Parts: sequence; C-alpha cells; structure tokens
Amino acid sequence: MPRVERLRTTHTVTTEDGWELVVYRDRPRRLSTSVPVLLLHGLASTSECWYGGRGGGIGTSLAHAGRDVWAVELRGGPDSQPPGRRRAWRMSEKLHLDVPAVIDFVREQTGEDQIDAVGHSMGGILLTLHTLTRQRSAIRRLVTIGSPLTLEQRILPRLLRSRFGEGVARALGRVPLRALSSQFSAVLPARLLPTHFEPALAERTTVRGVYARQVADVFGQELSELVRWIAD
Repeated sequence: MPRVERLRTTHTVTTEDGWELVVYRDRPRRLSTSVPVLLLHGLASTSECWYGGRGGGIGTSLAHAGRDVWAVELRGGPDSQPPGRRRAWRMSEKLHLDVPAVIDFVREQTGEDQIDAVGHSMGGILLTLHTLTRQRSAIRRLVTIGSPLTLEQRILPRLLRSRFGEGVARALGRVPLRALSSQFSAVLPARLLPTHFEPALAERTTVRGVYARQVADVFGQELSELVRWIAD
C-alpha cells in the first residue's frame, strides 16, 4: 500500500452522564471528500480493531482513499474513562448517550452536517438503531459488518433468551476479557480475533498483538440488557 501522509490526533468527548470517550482521528493531507467517516467497534472490542493486518485494516484503507477517519472507543473500553467511581455500563447508554455525543462532536470539529459511518457487529446495530430512532439522522451512508440486524428467536438457546439467562448475565459483573486475551494470546486461534482483517494473512506476532490491544471487558448489565432485547 503506498505511503500517504496522515495527521493522527486524539480527542476526548464527554457524554451527558460524564463519561470521557476517546476518539482517534486519522486525516490524510489530501481529502477525496470533506464528509467524515465514523468507525464504531463491536462488543468486547476497541477502536484499534479497525487497524491491523498486513494492509493496515479498514481504517488505514479509508485514510489512504482520502477519507477523514474518526474511530471511537465506547464506554467500557480501556482508554475511555467513567465519571468518578467506576460503575456498570449498559447497551442503551451506548445507544442514547455515546453515539449521539460522538456524532455531534465529529460534526462540530469538521463543520460538516453529515457523516458516513461503518459499524462492526454491535457497532452496526447501535448505528442502525440510532438512525431509525431519529427524525433526521446525520448519517448519510451506513455500512454494517457482521451485525445481526435480523435474528430469529428460535435459533437461539432458550436459556439465553430467558429471564433466567438475563439474570445470569447480570450476575457476571465485570468480565475481564482484556486480561484473559492478553494472558492467553499465544494459544488463542486467529479466527476469534475481534477485527476486520483476514486472519489467514496475519503473522502470529500480529495476532498476539491484536489480542493484547483490541479486546475490551464487558459488564453483566450490558449482557443482560442484550438478552432482554432478544427475549422481547
């Protein structure tokens, strides 16, 4: 991939309830369009999932194509900070607080009324729900990757979509996936990577690095809410 001169900066977005979300901007010197593109990661992942592999990932490809790239780390990520004492976070807070705050911030910083957006898994679900629940969405184009936007209940285990399953998820508390993935990165298979490059093209050192950096913890409240959404 040819070298493209890019300016990379780090920003902080404060939500209505006080979370400080980290947003990384990747801006090439020459833009193909002034409309920025927002990248939203999936569950148990971080903003670094957009960068990886031999080609540099989707974030690098978009920047090389002349796009002004903004990758956000939602609440619960290792770099984003809660207000005061750490507490549980929920899926609905990401939808109603994180996503609108980040979109407004990107629009303010760029001076653009509209943005394009790409969401992986949960990120695609959140962006879709955000668009559908707004009378006028700022998202011009939306691309989802591996997002289960339609899911039949009958294909899910009854335990998972039951109130009991919701209670079990809530009781889990904070699940230390980040520490576990870093500790066992040497033996975990590449197919489990929470990222968007082809695992078959990744060297083992890259795979280990991804497990160490691109995995985030999840909270039982978040998982229980997801179960409730499925059950309802």
